[in-house]
Parts: sequence; C-alpha cells; structure tokens
Amino acid sequence: MKGVERQIYWFAFLRGRSARAGSVCAFFIVAIGMATQSALAVPHWTADEITQLTTGVAVVRVTDIAGPADGEVRGAIDVPAAKSAVWGVLFDCAGAPSFMKSLQSCTVLEQGAGGAWDVREHQVQWTSFLPNVRSVFRSEYVKEQSIRFTRAGGDLQFLEGEWRLEPLAGGKATRIHYEARVGFNAMVPGFMVRAALMNDIPQFLGVIRAEALRRSFGTAAR
Repeated sequence: MKGVERQIYWFAFLRGRSARAGSVCAFFIVAIGMATQSALAVPHWTADEITQLTTGVAVVRVTDIAGPADGEVRGAIDVPAAKSAVWGVLFDCAGAPSFMKSLQSCTVLEQGAGGAWDVREHQVQWTSFLPNVRSVFRSEYVKEQSIRFTRAGGDLQFLEGEWRLEPLAGGKATRIHYEARVGFNAMVPGFMVRAALMNDIPQFLGVIRAEALRRSFGTAAR
C-alpha cells in the first residue's frame, strides 16, 4: 500500500468508527490504567468554556506533543449528580459494554488488595470488517477522587492519563476532568489521530454523563 493510499485508508478507518459513539475512546474508558509518576495539571478553562460546561456540554482540547504519543487530550464535562454516581460508572468493568457500544468486553486480569489498583483488558470493535483491538492497562484508584492509568500491553503504543472528579454545588454535582496522551502502533498519521480524538472525546464524555444520570435519576437528560 502506497503512502497516500495508506493515509486515505487510515482516515476512513478512524472516521468510520466514529459513528459507533466513541470507538477510539473505548480504549480509555475506563482505559483506566497504572498511575503515572506525577499528576497532570488541571487545565485553566476560559470563561466561555466554563459557560459551556455549565450547560452540560463537554469541553475538549487536543494538542500535538513531542515523544511517543500522537496527541494529548484534555476534557471536562459537568454532571448534575454526586461523585459517587460518576465514580460508579468509571469503575464499572462488567457493565461498561452495555453503555460503551464499541467495547466488546472488559476483563479484570489482576487486582490489588482492597481494590487500590487493577489491570484490565478491553476488546474493542472499531469496525465490522476489522478484528477487535486489544488494550491492556493498569489503574490506581483514589476512591471518588481520581484514577491514574498507563499502558500495560496490547495494541496501543503509548497510553497514560488521569481522571479527576471535582465536586460542585456542595456535592450535588460533579465536574469530570479527563486527560490522556495516546499513541498507536499502526502507521496512523498523528493529525488523523488528533482529529479522531477531537471528534470522539466529547461524545465519550457525554456517554459517561448520560449513564451517571440514568443511574441516579432514571434518565439521561437533566
């Protein structure tokens, strides 16, 4: 396959599975893997971004960075539900395939005492005509506060990041902060990966918000 043909193929590959509501992002849900050595900085959201968050719409930034990662993504979304409800969604391995439709399976391979850490395997179906993609990651948990993760195997070249839960409205609402750096083993141009992330991460955060609301109030809209 020639270079231009390869780029066209990968563009179709990355964009085609967007209709599956977050195929790229099923790597991350809960791509909840091993702790990085230092916490990622909380981004400073602009006044316009804060206004967007208060309406329940996700804010996402995707940037090019040096090193093995194809891009860095930072995002947030507000959920009018307590941290415990959001935490339940992020921590739920067995139930994740029911609301992340491209996630075929989630399996806990190893687990630390008291559930302080675990290693999980995801099988993700990107498209119907390609085999599942396997992602293995290790996570460390601070209950209802943060999840920090990194690649432990599988088909991704590089993965590390963090989830953080910020209480709002006296604990009646939660702001989810999500940050990750990701690199693919396949010969996918970095700009295509970043475009896919920019398209999918808002949907991905929206799915988590909707599931947390459904579990809290029996509805995805609020």
